[in-house]
Amino acid sequence: MALKLQTDFKGLTAEYWKILKADHDFASGKVVVRLALYKDKIARDADINNFIDIRAFVFNDGDTTREILYTKIKESKIIDGIETNPFASAIDV
Repeated sequence: MALKLQTDFKGLTAEYWKILKADHDFASGKVVVRLALYKDKIARDADINNFIDIRAFVFNDGDTTREILYTKIKESKIIDGIETNPFASAIDV
């Protein structure tokens, strides 16, 4: 599972976002997820370290199943009528 969202990063267009790591702090119940950007699935499959950028997300509950984490990353965040989460439009792949 991954997310497809076209992203321009320092002049390079990439589209494949995949969870690289999820750390669960059992004491606080928080989960820190690192989402890595790859040019495409081929680049990711060639080498897990081919990522271009990493984004971090922190969630306050302890469910760490991959499907739920991707769903949480994509949750809509509307402020003053404007969608502020670019991942809300990402496609599951």
